[in-house]
Amino acid sequence: MKLLRKSIGCGLAAAMLCSIPNVSAAASTQMEQSRLYFSCTVNDGVNPGFIPANECEEISSDTFFVSGDTIFVDDTVNHRIIVYEDGNYSKEIPLEWNMDVKQMYYDPQNDLLKMVYLDLNADDATHLFLTEAHPANGQLESEAEELSNAEKVLLEYCFDQDGNLLTQYLDENETADGISLVSEQQKYAFGGSDLSSRIFSVDKDTNQTAAIATSYVQQDNLSVARECILVQQGGEMVSFAVPKDHTNTLDRGCIQSADDGSIYQMNVDESGIQIFQLAERDIAELKEEDLLQRIIAEDDANGIEPMASYKSITKTRVKSRMDTYYKLPWTFNSNRNANKSVTANPQQVQLPSWLSSYADGRDHSLTNVPYCWGGWNAETFVSNINAGKFAGNTCTTSSGYVSGTVGMDCSGYVSVAFDLPYKHGTSTLSNCFTKVSNANVAAYNIMNKAGSHVVIVTKVYTANGTKYVDTYEESSSAGKIVVRTGRDFLSLYNSGFVPMKYNYIQ
Repeated sequence: MKLLRKSIGCGLAAAMLCSIPNVSAAASTQMEQSRLYFSCTVNDGVNPGFIPANECEEISSDTFFVSGDTIFVDDTVNHRIIVYEDGNYSKEIPLEWNMDVKQMYYDPQNDLLKMVYLDLNADDATHLFLTEAHPANGQLESEAEELSNAEKVLLEYCFDQDGNLLTQYLDENETADGISLVSEQQKYAFGGSDLSSRIFSVDKDTNQTAAIATSYVQQDNLSVARECILVQQGGEMVSFAVPKDHTNTLDRGCIQSADDGSIYQMNVDESGIQIFQLAERDIAELKEEDLLQRIIAEDDANGIEPMASYKSITKTRVKSRMDTYYKLPWTFNSNRNANKSVTANPQQVQLPSWLSSYADGRDHSLTNVPYCWGGWNAETFVSNINAGKFAGNTCTTSSGYVSGTVGMDCSGYVSVAFDLPYKHGTSTLSNCFTKVSNANVAAYNIMNKAGSHVVIVTKVYTANGTKYVDTYEESSSAGKIVVRTGRDFLSLYNSGFVPMKYNYIQ
């Protein structure tokens, strides 16, 4: 497989290169059916799992890799890479609990799998690492190389044709090579001039560029996003279909170009994982048909007076409350705070993984409030810990909060940060938060995916034409509050996260 470097617009972004046939978009006037290439269910020994909760905050996989008849699938929940051959389970590569794999590259000649992963144990910034494994023996083979930390924020990354990792950092002085993905005429055909793209494949030998393209058009005072895959080869533009039932974002981890000319997309939901081989379609059809459509209402929160049950709050006060619990000091002792018998249902509680390393029966001075499904009792967290309550709960198989556990979940953290009068869930935050347009997203908004997850935005900025956000969130994967920097706003938005503003912010 061949990979090439690309620096354009949003910075450096690429993925696996394919030799896509030089077919004009006008040659095909009908959208062919995308083919289901591979699928598997969830929650058994040979398939990826996910956390089956009312608010399924963590889904099992956010990246994959197809190499011939071999498929590599990330299983974040069960800390492994699963290898399928000819559609059947073959083996697995065990990972450490804190490794959330974001990108893979496989070299079949040397049986070498390279992985970029997010370190879930780090809570001070986005910490990305590079590691390697040989699938033949199923073991991690090298010490991980740190790519990103608080001092250097990694915005874009890809593997080149030799499997070397290429990177683009925030404020790095790197010039674009002048290749443009779409012309003004092509933007018009796609549905509007407000078009952004994320490059995932470039072949300079054939002058071919592939990207995830998103167009925004106004319909009845709403901003509608249309998203698809576009491939430009020479002066021709080819579009690839995205199955309508896909629910997750088109991002670097779930799109791959293969050396046989195919483009694959992975879709993950509660039923399982599906990998589609996408069909080519006529670019003119994009003007008439929405693919992954997200409707965001304009900000209409102006003039709303606080209800008696909600408090006006300043952004400074929100930040202070966020940091209070992010840095909260407390003492953990596994004999006192990891005893499941104190909970209402011992079968439905699980100690956050980061606390397991301190489970030696001794006192440990820690900071941060652990993740607790359904929890928001942050103000009484320390006193409850000292009284022998169970620290956190990352098992979300219960219908809600399990008595005897203490900590916060994602919406509980938002409820505490904004000093709400009671705990809101991701599906009820709309009672006091109002949707805002992408253009108006600002610090101390939230990005909420109802029924799934919510994060608090602390910074919004643009680098090389791409909008990024920094966020705070209570994460079930990390088991605590984490701060993440350099997150692609468009990626979050297209995966269903809606920007919202607190109605009573000062």
